[in-house]
Amino acid sequence: MYEVRRDPTELRGCVEVRRLLVEALGGRRRDPRVAGIVTVGRQVLAAAEADGTRSGLAASGVEMIPDLCWCSISRPVFPAHARTVITTSGKYAHYGPGLSGCAVRLGTLTDCADALVSGRAPVTVPEWLA
Repeated sequence: MYEVRRDPTELRGCVEVRRLLVEALGGRRRDPRVAGIVTVGRQVLAAAEADGTRSGLAASGVEMIPDLCWCSISRPVFPAHARTVITTSGKYAHYGPGLSGCAVRLGTLTDCADALVSGRAPVTVPEWLA
């Protein structure tokens, strides 16, 4: 058996992205028609539990799923009624349609937060991609 050790700066970056999502949500709850899913490794989950990030996401209706790689996200992780996925991952934006059977939109973290709350993905591409 072996242990995978992550660079501490990489771990901090992963936790920081989740914190930024909590900030972008600003205490708003997700639309009940929408599922909010964030995948994390066990170390990131432990850090998010320790600093309150996990409870902040949960308060907005976002579920943290440990030990699930983005390339494994398909149904039933996505609800059967899901038609569209919004992600900040360029890789998932590319591979996601084949994996999930959903349309996939690439957006900013703010776009993702706003889509969670409104139930609508933005109709424009991210400013940095335009």
